[in-house]
Amino acid sequence: IYGLFIKVSTNESGNYGLFTEIASNGSVSNLYIQGMINILGSDSNWVYSGLLCGKNHGTISHCYTIQNYTSLSYVEYNESTSTYICYNFDIYCQRENSAIGGLVGKNDGSIMNCCNCSAIYSKGDIGGIVGESNGGYVGTCDNYNDISYLYFNNNRSVGGIVGYANSNATIELCWNFGFMKIENTWTDSRSIQPNVGEIIGHAESVNAFYNNYCEGNVGVNATISDCPWNKDSKLMV
Repeated sequence: IYGLFIKVSTNESGNYGLFTEIASNGSVSNLYIQGMINILGSDSNWVYSGLLCGKNHGTISHCYTIQNYTSLSYVEYNESTSTYICYNFDIYCQRENSAIGGLVGKNDGSIMNCCNCSAIYSKGDIGGIVGESNGGYVGTCDNYNDISYLYFNNNRSVGGIVGYANSNATIELCWNFGFMKIENTWTDSRSIQPNVGEIIGHAESVNAFYNNYCEGNVGVNATISDCPWNKDSKLMV
């Protein structure tokens, strides 16, 4: 699939991707996706989004996202440094009430043997593969591109594979090679402490977590966690 483009400018809740939702008896396999998602609007309602689907209850295997040669661009002025920052990304979401993944927004099904090569810039819970895994299984999946998280009012969860994992989710045999950057444009002294991990940003009641690896970097004001072997990671100032 090439040329997918989704733009959301309403304040409504929704699921966004090639598929809005994959049912519990549904399955998707052997699919390559290249596209862009641009989600605007206010935080009055939750959104879930990934290039493949917004929510997954079924089975996904051997699916891959491909980075665009011409990505979306966003330029932002940072008052604390008096500089402009330019971001190039494939998936953008300006809502804090969101779960954004390179492949899937929210998962309680199974995701196996998948890879993300799309760049993400977002608020909310963000993962290279899945934004939020509410139970379910994520295994043998890799993230190869960058995740840029913009802190606004609330500390959220950012992970190289899964942003937020709960309800006995299982994450295993995954690799993260991406760079995770935490941006803050506030000039006051508010505390910035998002949950950031090379594999999982925040793990709550996770059933199994083992044999995951990472070689990416984590940006300023971030804590490296959930990574049993991390050859190159360091805090970037």
